[in-house]
Amino acid sequence: MEISSLSAIQAKAPKSLEHKFSTTIRNLFRDCTVYLDAYTVLMDATWAVEYEPDSLVKWVPTPFVVVREMLELARVCSKDIVYDLGCGDGRMLFTAVQEFGAHKAVEYEIRQDLYESSKQEIQHQNLQNQITMIKGNLLDADLSGASVIVLYLSPKANERLRPKLEDEAKPGTRIVSYDFQIDRWFPDKKVQLGEYPFSERSNTKALYMYTVP
Repeated sequence: MEISSLSAIQAKAPKSLEHKFSTTIRNLFRDCTVYLDAYTVLMDATWAVEYEPDSLVKWVPTPFVVVREMLELARVCSKDIVYDLGCGDGRMLFTAVQEFGAHKAVEYEIRQDLYESSKQEIQHQNLQNQITMIKGNLLDADLSGASVIVLYLSPKANERLRPKLEDEAKPGTRIVSYDFQIDRWFPDKKVQLGEYPFSERSNTKALYMYTVP
């Protein structure tokens, strides 16, 4: 077919077809973005090894798209001190400081390899004044300084942590838990997440936001 004939056909194409085509392209781009993020998470997950005996849960990386959703839900700003209990590779607190402008971030991690790699990255990015890395059990954490606490643990771990949150977290502290509710607490807000392909549980993809009274 000659180019002039093809141009003529395109010129006669209905606007509805053009709209459907552009919508399809936008949807494909969105899906590709989600799947690329999923691929990154799956690659990261290959680093997850058997947890230490004192650890409450086995580390699984929080997808970056969920990291940002959690910090947005907590309304993190320049006045906040963000605690991540079981921080893994520190992605939550790097994002809190660098993208959301948090005043300070505190990480608790019990695994030696994750602790060392996160500490090196903090030094590499010269964030020692903004991010504090602590090697230890999250049940031994001092939560009194937190204004925001983020969690990606398990139902059992949340249950064990609840009395500590009740005793130590100051009034007004915002707590966001990914995937698992805190037993006997009623969330201020529940955000249902999208059907991400990396999710292991089809019925628990949600964020739960609590405010300490």
